[in-house]
Amino acid sequence: MRIAIIGAGISGLVTTKVLTQYGHDVSVFERRSGLGGVWERSRHYAGLKIQSPREIYVYSDFPMPADYPEYPSAEQIVRYLESYATNFDLMRLIRFHTSVGSLQRDDARHGWSLEWSNQGTGATGREDFDHVVVCNGLFDRPIGVEIAGRDEFEAAGGQLLHSGEFRTAGMAAGRDVVVVGFGKSALDIAYAALPVARSVTLICRRTTWHMPLKILGFVKMKDLSYSRATEFWYGRNDKGLEGFVHRHARALVGLYWWWSELLVGIHTGLGRPRFRPPHSLRHSVGLATGAGFADNLRALRDGRFGFACGNLKRLDEDGVALDNGQTVPARLIVLATGFAPDVSLLALQDRQLLVQDNGDFRLFRHILNPDLPDLSFNGYNGTTAVPVTSEVAAHWIAAWLAGRIERPDRPSMNASIDEDLAWRREHLPASNRFGHFAAPFNFAYLDMLLADMKLPPADAKRPPWHRFNAILDPADYAFLNDPVPQPER
Repeated sequence: MRIAIIGAGISGLVTTKVLTQYGHDVSVFERRSGLGGVWERSRHYAGLKIQSPREIYVYSDFPMPADYPEYPSAEQIVRYLESYATNFDLMRLIRFHTSVGSLQRDDARHGWSLEWSNQGTGATGREDFDHVVVCNGLFDRPIGVEIAGRDEFEAAGGQLLHSGEFRTAGMAAGRDVVVVGFGKSALDIAYAALPVARSVTLICRRTTWHMPLKILGFVKMKDLSYSRATEFWYGRNDKGLEGFVHRHARALVGLYWWWSELLVGIHTGLGRPRFRPPHSLRHSVGLATGAGFADNLRALRDGRFGFACGNLKRLDEDGVALDNGQTVPARLIVLATGFAPDVSLLALQDRQLLVQDNGDFRLFRHILNPDLPDLSFNGYNGTTAVPVTSEVAAHWIAAWLAGRIERPDRPSMNASIDEDLAWRREHLPASNRFGHFAAPFNFAYLDMLLADMKLPPADAKRPPWHRFNAILDPADYAFLNDPVPQPER
C-alpha cells in the first residue's frame, strides 16, 4: 500500500520502520525542522529530562548507548532517535518542514487525499494514499490560558511564555517568576529558575501525585511502577486471581493503596495538607518517577519557592491576582499548562466521529476509529514506555492491514471503546485523558495487542513470580521484528 505517516516523533519513526519492513511505500510528513516530536530541539525547555528510566524508554531492538545516565537529557534522547532513524535508513522517507493542511476521505476509491505545504520552499501539493497513520502525538498543541490584563502586564515589561519557550534558565535571571501548573514541566522549570531568579512561585489549580526515586531509601520506584504487580492492584482485569482479589479481598486492596499513598506522601511531601492532591493515588494515572523529581519536590516542601492553589483571575503591572484574593509578584510567567492532541487536519464531520463532545477520543485499541476507515493512530496510546508500546502498535497496524487480525464489527468495536471509557471515568477520575491514554497498563495493553495478533505475552515463558514482579523489558518484544512475521510464535 501507499501509506502516509504524519509526524516523525517516537511513534512516527517506529511506524515508518515497521511498515517499510512489511513492504509498504511510506511517506512521512513532519512540519518541524527535525525529528523527535516532543523531543525535537525547538521544544526543549531548560532542565528537560525523561521521567522514565532509559531501559524502559527504548525500542525493542535498539538500546540506548551504555554511557547514557539512567534518566537521559532531552538532547541525549533526540540523539538516540536520530541514531535510530539513521540506522534503519528512515531519514530518506521524511519530508521535513512539511505540514499537512487537511485530510479528505475518498469513499469512491477508499483511502485519503492529503494536502501538504512546505514552509521552506513554499511548495504545495495534494497526494492520494491508501492508508494514513496519524502520529503527531498527544503533546502537539500548547494549551494556553486566557488571562485578563495581559496587555497591561506586557506593556509594563512583563513576559508571558509557554513552557516550550523557556529555553534557558538565564531568562529568569533577577526576575520574579511565576510558573503555572504542577506537572513535570512545571516542577522542572521552577527548579531550574530557582538559582537565578529573584523569586519563584508555583501556581496551580490542584496538585497531582509524583513519585520519589526510592521508597524507604533502598527500593527503587521504577521496580514498582513498571511491573505487572502494580497493574494488579488497579483491578482492571476482572478474571483470575486479580478479579478474585478485587471482588473478595477489598480490604487487602484498600490496605495496599493506603500504605502506598502514605509512603509516597512522606517521601515527596505530597502527604502534607497544603500539598495533598484532591484525588487518591489509586485514582491517578501513571506512576512515573524521574530524575529531578526528588530535588524539585524537596525545594517545594522546604519553601525555597512559593506555592499557591487557585485560578488566575487577572494580570496587572505588578503580577498575578488569583480568584482566592491572593496576589503574586511576577515579571516572567511560564505557562506549564501542557499540550493536547491536534486533529484539526481532519474535516469537521470526521473530528466529530473521532472526538466526543466531552473530549473523549473514540479509538479501538487506542488505534482505530470504527467510522473512519483506512486511517489509524499511533502514539495516541500514551504510556510511560512510549517507544515499545508504539512499536507493538505499529506491528498491530501492519497485521491489521495484512488481514492477520480478526476484524470485529462496528458495534463490537464501539462496545469495547465504551467499556474502556466507562471504566476509566469511574476508576481514574484524576485524569482528563480518556480514550487516548493506555497508562497505567503497560503490560495489559501490550498483552492485548499481542493476543489480537494471535501471540502470547512476550514474557509468557518466564516463571510466574518473575513475570509478576519483573519490570517491563522492551527487548522481550524484539521477536516482532523477525524478517518474516509469523501468525504464531
